[in-house]
Amino acid sequence: MNLFFSAVTNKLQFKTLVKLVNTTPRIEKVFLVYHGEYNFIFNRKIKLKKIKYSDAILGNYFDYEKNFKLDEEEYDYLKTFTIDILFMMNRLHRIYSYSFSDRYQMLTGHFKGAVGIFNSFKPDLCLFTNMPHEVFDYAFFKIAEYRDINRKYLMHGMQLESYYQILDNIEGNDHKLTDYKNSSENLSKNLEVIFQKYTDPNYMHFYMDKGYAPSYRKFKAFSINKFLIHYKFLNSIIRKKLFFKYCVQNILFKNFETVVSKLYQKNRLVSRVDINSKYIYVPLNYQPEQTTSPQGGIFFDQINMVELLDRNCPKEYKIYVKDHPKQKINFGRDLNFLKRISKLENVVLINKNIESKFLFKHTDIIATVTGTVGFEALCNCKNVLVFGEPFYMHFEGAIKIRNDNDVINFFQRHKKNKSDEDLTNLFKFLNNCEKNFYHGFMDMEYSHLSSLSLDDNVKQLVINIKKSFKI
Repeated sequence: MNLFFSAVTNKLQFKTLVKLVNTTPRIEKVFLVYHGEYNFIFNRKIKLKKIKYSDAILGNYFDYEKNFKLDEEEYDYLKTFTIDILFMMNRLHRIYSYSFSDRYQMLTGHFKGAVGIFNSFKPDLCLFTNMPHEVFDYAFFKIAEYRDINRKYLMHGMQLESYYQILDNIEGNDHKLTDYKNSSENLSKNLEVIFQKYTDPNYMHFYMDKGYAPSYRKFKAFSINKFLIHYKFLNSIIRKKLFFKYCVQNILFKNFETVVSKLYQKNRLVSRVDINSKYIYVPLNYQPEQTTSPQGGIFFDQINMVELLDRNCPKEYKIYVKDHPKQKINFGRDLNFLKRISKLENVVLINKNIESKFLFKHTDIIATVTGTVGFEALCNCKNVLVFGEPFYMHFEGAIKIRNDNDVINFFQRHKKNKSDEDLTNLFKFLNNCEKNFYHGFMDMEYSHLSSLSLDDNVKQLVINIKKSFKI
C-alpha cells in the first residue's frame, strides 16, 4: 500500500505520520511533503520519497514532470478549478506571481508535477493534514478526487474548538450533520462551555488578540525557509534577466498602490452608523485563507457576496461591511475590491475601529462566508446568511445562500424574533456534531483547548484516521 502524506510541518504531524506507518503494516511506500528537519525512522523498512514544502509551494517538482501524460478528460476536470487555484496564489507574495502569465505558468507546473508524481508513485491512500488550500496540495487533492483515490483530510472543528473532522470532500462538509432531529436537547459539558463563550458579548477568541500570530507564521517570518524561497526565485529571474521587472517595478508599484489604498480608505470609511435603521452586518473573512479559498466556493471573492446582497435586499436595508481586523492592505484584497464595494448603492464601508459586538448587537441579520460571527449569530438566535460551507450550514436555522433567489426568499419569510424552539434545535444539532466530530486537535494552535496530551492526541488521531480509511 502506498501512502501520499501532505504535509509534515510540525511535531504533531511528524508524530502522526510515524505512528500511522508503524501501526499499519500494509503501508510499504510513503511519498511525503515536508518542511523542517525531521528524522523519519520507522519500525520496518519503508520506501520513502520526499519533496520539500519550499519547492512544492513554487511548483518545483524536479524530474517528476517527465512522468506527466496528458489525459484529456482529467485535464478538462482540472481546468474547472483554474480560477480557484489562480486566486489561491494570493497566498504567495505578489512579487512571485504578479502577471497572469506568471501565475498560469506556475499553475501548469503544479498540474504537471502533481500528475507526474501520482503517475510514478501510484498512491492508494492520500492523507492531507489540513483542508487542501494551498496551490500544490489543492492540485494533488483534485487529482486524487478525479482518480477516485481513497483520500481524507483533517479539518479543525472551527467554532467547536476542541474537536476536529476527517472528511473526504471539500464541498458539502459532512452531510451526516443534517440528521439531528432525534439528538438530545441537553448539551454535553464540553458543548455547554463552548456555547457560553459564544453568548458572552465580552468574550474574545485568542486568535483575535492584537499580539497573536500562529506559530507557523512567526516561524515563516524569520525562517531560513523563507530566505531560501526568496533566494531560489530571485536567482531564477536574475538568470532570465527579469530582475528589474520583478524586484524594482513590482515593489515600487506595490508600495505606491498601498499608499493610494490607504488614502482611498480614509475617504470612504464611515466611523459612525445609524443603529436605529435596518441593516445587514457583513464582517468580511480574512484572506487569503482556507475559510474562503476553497471553503467559500464561488464566494471566495467576497465581493460576489456583497453584490448579491446589494441587488436583492429590500431598499430600506443598509449593508454594513466591515473588513477583518487583521486584514492587510493589498494582501488578499486590493484597491479594486474597495472601489467595487464603494460603488454599490446600499453598501456602507465601516471603519475597523467600530467594535463588531456593537454592530452585531443592533441587527438581527448577519451575512458571512464561513465566519465565526455566523455561528455566534445562531447561538444568539439571530438570522445568519451563510454563503460558504462551514459545518453550521447544515443547521436548519442557518440560511444557505447560493444565488439571488435564496436572498429574495429569505426576506419574504424573514422573522425578526426567533423562538425557544430554534435554540432547542441548535442544541440537538450541536450534540449531533459532537457525535460525528472527533475529540482532540489536528492543529497545534488549538492544543491548549484540549485535555489531551500531544502523545495521547496522536494516538487517538491515528486510530480515527485508520478507522476513517478502513485500514
